[in-house]
Amino acid sequence: MCSSDLVNRSNDRSPIGGDGCQGQEAHTGQPIRNLIGTQPPLRGDDAEQVRPSTGVAAVEEVLQCGKVSRCLVHGNSEPVPPPPTAVAEWRSALRWSKGCGMRLTRTSDLWWKNAVIYCLDVETYQDSDGDGHGDFRGLIQRIDHLHRLGVTCLWLMPYYPSPDRDDGYDITDFYGVDPRLGSPGDFVEFVRTARDRGIRVIADLVVNHTSDQHPWFRSARSSPDSPYRDWYVWVDEPPADGPQGIVFPDQETSLWTFDKVAGQYYLHRFYKYQPDLNVTNPAVRDEIARTIGFWLQLGLSGFRVDAVPFLLETTGQDDAGQLPDPHAYLADLRAFLGRRSGEGALLGEVNLPYPDTMNFFGGHRDELTMCFDFIGMQRLYLSLARGNAEPLAESLRDRPQPPKDAHWATFVRNHDELTLDKLTDTQRQ
Repeated sequence: MCSSDLVNRSNDRSPIGGDGCQGQEAHTGQPIRNLIGTQPPLRGDDAEQVRPSTGVAAVEEVLQCGKVSRCLVHGNSEPVPPPPTAVAEWRSALRWSKGCGMRLTRTSDLWWKNAVIYCLDVETYQDSDGDGHGDFRGLIQRIDHLHRLGVTCLWLMPYYPSPDRDDGYDITDFYGVDPRLGSPGDFVEFVRTARDRGIRVIADLVVNHTSDQHPWFRSARSSPDSPYRDWYVWVDEPPADGPQGIVFPDQETSLWTFDKVAGQYYLHRFYKYQPDLNVTNPAVRDEIARTIGFWLQLGLSGFRVDAVPFLLETTGQDDAGQLPDPHAYLADLRAFLGRRSGEGALLGEVNLPYPDTMNFFGGHRDELTMCFDFIGMQRLYLSLARGNAEPLAESLRDRPQPPKDAHWATFVRNHDELTLDKLTDTQRQ
């Protein structure tokens, strides 16, 4: 049997005894777009076969049969033989993982280690009533399709009430469902149906900022005495030693915008209509925890945490030196998640070099459950463009081993912009 699609899989850090090796897995027959995870599902005739303990065998099948997916060779419509050097490089990159495969008994209660996660936007997925917007009722009717694809976890992009100026990331109510997408009852029915098919659901946790139309911000800007004033970051003048780096330089010229009603500047890491929450405020932290608890109670299995480094940033705060360790807060958030849901997971968006990303896993304390492997993703695209697996192999060799029970989320694409910022200018050409 020749594998027609390859998706590189995340490493396994065995939580129960064993040798603690990492296994870099591949699987067959799955769409390459929007999938992340580690464990290949059984489908078709494969369901009658015994799955090997490691996906290296699947990759070797591809190499032995002399074919490689069209996804790996510049969009050719038919599989073509890989060059001999590519075969040798794939073998070299995968040889080290032989014998270190992922055993189901080691990961059965750590579902994120063998999950196949599919990212979707409810608004653009399936319209059930012809109003031009996808909705939860439409999504429910497609659950069996996703199940047949081998998806074991759905990651929902923001479905909360929003002016929708930034694809739903400008939120006006963290406890609601956008009426265009359905009702809270539709959401619960969707989660229940997904669970019935063995599919978990996680959702975007976007608590770095709100919409400027959120009731909290509208109250905060109305008066210095508002109970929500300190829920955002206000200054009389932008500090010279404040946060640096504009995320969208083609759209914004500063991280600070003057609000005429408030008479002060407010911080926004992203667009000016997305004021940053002051996560150093204990009341804001409590509200974030309540938000997590609310959606866990409705059946979510975890969250993809948006813009984690910005969420923990304290640069620019007048009392930054006296504030608690931001990573201690992330550890508290993870502990809260664990108390409310033993299976809950936090998947973090941390686009930093490997040593810096490791800090967000935590060391002696648990922080993020998973971190996206942005470097591996970018090196994968470089390998595809060059027709040479060495850049990807190098990133896999350089990737540190995460703490016990934590994991790298190996991914190819999601619905965000394709990020190649960890490649050099020459490599991006």
